[in-house]
Amino acid sequence: MKQYLIILPVLAFCFTLSSCNKNKNPEDYVTAENFVVHTSTDFPDSAKTFLNTNTESSEKKKLTYAFDGTNVELLINDEPVKSIENYYIPDTSAIVVADFNSDGYDDIFIPYSDPTDYGCYYCYNYAKNDFYEDSQLNEIGKIMSVSDNGTLLLDQSDNSTERTIEYQWFGNDLRAIQKTEIYKDENKVSHKDVYKYDENGMEYLFESTQ
Repeated sequence: MKQYLIILPVLAFCFTLSSCNKNKNPEDYVTAENFVVHTSTDFPDSAKTFLNTNTESSEKKKLTYAFDGTNVELLINDEPVKSIENYYIPDTSAIVVADFNSDGYDDIFIPYSDPTDYGCYYCYNYAKNDFYEDSQLNEIGKIMSVSDNGTLLLDQSDNSTERTIEYQWFGNDLRAIQKTEIYKDENKVSHKDVYKYDENGMEYLFESTQ
């Protein structure tokens, strides 16, 4: 009989707890101290450890050059890479360093002794860490400038006409895409003719203004 008297109060207590739990909002069991709310756009230090990927750019390749008699020494990051042998001393003021083949690395134009606007292009090969003579650039064989959009501009002006031919790389192919001529007629009126090139390299008049 005493055992039943002990069990009944225990069962009553458990029933009371069970009834309370059914009416309790589950959110009441969540304590704010278990969470950290970040209202700024900065990540917490703990999160940054998971986002720390390698964002460094590829190794820089700085092209410089030096002279050894008639030879031109090409250096990458101050390390000798190639020696260009010449039978003349190039005009240092006419040497041009630029990315002539649009691959992201600087190349070099080394002029002949006379005329200095003609010369040879040497392009940098990243995979081999070496320079090679580019046949397509050297077929043109005259110094070109690199435009802001990466095309090459060849000045073919003469005494009567300002003439510029624009070249662009299409994969490994260098093609002329536009020629612009500005000149004056017999009445001293200025004209501008723009020529385009079709897929076969044939030139056609695209626009003429005055």
